[in-house]
Amino acid sequence: MRILFTKLNKLTAVLGLTILTSSISLSQGYDPFEDKALNGDTSKPDKIEATSSIISSVKSAAPGRPFLIAIEIAHPGEWHSYYKNPGSPGMPLKFNLKLPEGYTASDIQWPVPHVSWAYDNLNFTYGHKAQFLTTITPPKDAQVGSNFTIESAINIQMCDAKGCLPPAKINASTALNIAAEEVVNTNATQLIDDAKSHLSTVSKDWTFKAKQSERNLILNIQTKADLTSIKKPIFVSNAPYIDAAKSPKLEKTTNGYTLTVALAEDENVPAKVK
Repeated sequence: MRILFTKLNKLTAVLGLTILTSSISLSQGYDPFEDKALNGDTSKPDKIEATSSIISSVKSAAPGRPFLIAIEIAHPGEWHSYYKNPGSPGMPLKFNLKLPEGYTASDIQWPVPHVSWAYDNLNFTYGHKAQFLTTITPPKDAQVGSNFTIESAINIQMCDAKGCLPPAKINASTALNIAAEEVVNTNATQLIDDAKSHLSTVSKDWTFKAKQSERNLILNIQTKADLTSIKKPIFVSNAPYIDAAKSPKLEKTTNGYTLTVALAEDENVPAKVK
């Protein structure tokens, strides 16, 4: 069994829809429903702390030419951190980038999280090593021969099966230079490609319409895919007003399917979800 991820750009916040299917694979060799996707290292670490590093797709950047960096988080042993809408009470990761004046960064691209059930609640987590991509663009007037540094600070809370640690901050940086022409970092090519393969993808064969009904978000799905065998659909949401811990309900209709997703029971839920 594999999963399909897509995005609904018409909602107030972009929502990622995850539907379990029997024929669609997100990426070769990666299954977010298997424990090995979360725990790549079962050794007992001497010190329980996460570390971070920045891997650049280039050795030298060129003025005005965008390039990718991967912010990698390494988790010790069987500890994990949390997706932006974690499902469980864990604190989501928060990224802060520091760039030189004139340099810009795109939004962080979050990889597909590990999906698991704990105490009848859904959890969305990252373990072992996880890479988060972002595009850096130097200014067009960046001086050839100059050096620059990219710094990241990450707020993180790690948990394991027994409990959670207090929130902490981990830092990373990388130093690069500006050249007349870009120089590719071939040592990072495979890692960057692997990180891209763990990103969600947009399905061109599915269409969606969304509406709000009391404390639920109703998604009308039109697709030729047969979803009748799905017992526990998964809804991975970027929006904090979605109750990520609750399993959504999938029903077949005359025109396709409806997916009913619970809204969070707190003040973060807007009066109307557009």
